Amino acid sequence: GRQQFNFSEWLTYPEEKQQKIKAEMIEEIEKGNMPLAGYVGIHDNTEITDEKLLILKTWAFAATDSI
Repeated sequence: GRQQFNFSEWLTYPEEKQQKIKAEMIEEIEKGNMPLAGYVGIHDNTEITDEKLLILKTWAFAATDSI
């Protein structure tokens, strides 16, 4: 997680890095790699539904500097 990036520092990242992170997030979710099974097991409401994935994609393809 934070070893790769930190949302608290998002606005300090160049646009190119933000776009790369967004693409990687979507790819990991679509492959079924995220969220991690251990995380899902201890947190409620973590299933990534089609609706949640659409929300993420909408954000990812919107303005780069927003969070």
